[in-house]
Amino acid sequence: MFDTLRLWESIFAHDDRTSYTNFFALALILSVREAIAVLDYSQIMALLKTISEKVKLEETIKLADQLYTTYHLVDLTELAEKNRSRLSREKENGGGGRLTRFLKKFF
Repeated sequence: MFDTLRLWESIFAHDDRTSYTNFFALALILSVREAIAVLDYSQIMALLKTISEKVKLEETIKLADQLYTTYHLVDLTELAEKNRSRLSREKENGGGGRLTRFLKKFF
């Protein structure tokens, strides 16, 4: 019962619950990836039916949080937009981009 409440708590704590649930499912699969790699289809299905007995919930939640933070599309889009604006400002100021400055140091 505690594991169920802990899992729901981690899902409801995120603004984008649907995406987080997908990352949690990915974390579950990654937690048993070594077993999945050597089993056949029917054994994999049996493993996935009993996966709650095979993984540690807290470690899986931590992995899901890590994956969500690293790969969440909205965050990556915002990061790309910030970098795009910063590089545009650098070009407007005539300083060139970071890559240009880096290459000038060596050539």
